[in-house]
Amino acid sequence: MGPLKFEECVRSCLIPETQPPGKPALLPLAVREGKLCTRAVLVEKAPAVIGSGYEGPHMDILQRNVSVRMTRHSLDNLPAVSLPSGFTVRWYATGDDKTWGDVQARTERLLKITPEVHAREFGTDPGPLAARQAFLSAPDGSVIGTASAWFDPNFWGLPFGRVHWVAIVPEMQGRGLAKPLMAVVLQRLRELGHERACLGTSTARVPAINLYRKLGFVPDIRTAEEVDIWRDWQTAAGVDRW
Repeated sequence: MGPLKFEECVRSCLIPETQPPGKPALLPLAVREGKLCTRAVLVEKAPAVIGSGYEGPHMDILQRNVSVRMTRHSLDNLPAVSLPSGFTVRWYATGDDKTWGDVQARTERLLKITPEVHAREFGTDPGPLAARQAFLSAPDGSVIGTASAWFDPNFWGLPFGRVHWVAIVPEMQGRGLAKPLMAVVLQRLRELGHERACLGTSTARVPAINLYRKLGFVPDIRTAEEVDIWRDWQTAAGVDRW
């Protein structure tokens, strides 16, 4: 069976309206292999917070910039993507919190990057950072990108690797660098023992979401509200099939 249109498979994705007292909800694991996954896991029913403030179907979903999540349900069969000649990836070293902040400040157009952001997102222990935070260098040695192979020990009740804070500085975008950087991070997650990966993004980041789609990520849909959010995004972004 080929990829399905969103409308053809969305009905099986919804969380039941009611649950027996004290019973966990059966939550579907989003879209898998072009259709909504029928596999479910027992986790506590979560509140619908991902699209907080969303008011229904609107074509301005890109401007509203609603927070969403995506998942890759297996880290098997990762894509083999090589960096262009001269570009290299290295891992965090002492002082790279400032390097990270510089790259993010040059790249991020929707959020304000302050010196406190790195410590808030990653802590201050250099051990995990040295194993998990990647930096992309240009042929001249300048750092022009970063992404982290981070972790979420309780993503809807399961441990997930987390692709976190992917950035390529504006003047180096459009050169095919983000995909191989992402591939390095996904491979590192697998090497660290993670079986699956998640990430957070927002609906205004159309190029990023399309990149994640190409790397096997699918929408993480848990509520009826999120069905509407992703359907509107598909229409606004011109995406017909997953």
